Amino acid sequence: MRKITNDLITDREIFPDIENEYFCAHHRHPRRKRTKDINQPGGANDLASYNRQYGSFFARFPDEDK
Repeated sequence: MRKITNDLITDREIFPDIENEYFCAHHRHPRRKRTKDINQPGGANDLASYNRQYGSFFARFPDEDK
C-alpha cells in the first residue's frame, strides 16, 4: 500500500521563492546580477521589470494562505 504525501504549498510560501529566484539570477544582456536596491545601477529597471512580470499576477491572490 502506497502512502500519499501532501506536498501542497500556499501562496505565502511560493511567492518569496519566485522573488528570490528572480533576483538571484543575472540580467540577460549585460550579465550583471539583478538587484532590488534602486540606488545600484540597473536596480530601478530590475524592480520595474519584476513588477511588470509578476506584480499584476501576485495581486490576483489577496488571500496568501490558500
